[in-house]
This record gives sequence, C-alpha cells and structure tokens, in this order.
Amino acid sequence: MKKIFFRHLKNQISIDLHKDLDEYQNHLLYYLAYQAYKVYLNAQFNANNSYVYKKARVS
Repeated sequence: MKKIFFRHLKNQISIDLHKDLDEYQNHLLYYLAYQAYKVYLNAQFNANNSYVYKKARVS
C-alpha cells in the first residue's frame, strides 16, 4: 500500500529522477520508523515514571 503513492509519482516524473525518488522513499521510511520508536520509548518512560511516582506516594 505504501508504494502506491511512489509508483504513481514515478509514472509522473522523468526516468532519470527515479533513483532519487527511491532514495527519498527510503529516507522517509527510516524517518517514520524513528518517529514511531520515539513514541514507543516515550510511552514506556511515562509508564515507568507513573509507576515510580505511585509507589513513592504510597510509601
């Protein structure tokens, strides 16, 4: 599904730009994976922080 946009875009641009478009697609994929990883780590940190806060409050 993700490649439909880039496939359509390749049909609209000249052939000599296809290699650049592939590179941009890879950069975008890595960027989105990095952003998803940051969200995951932030959620883990907040969950751990909440647990520590609640434990300290009870003591």
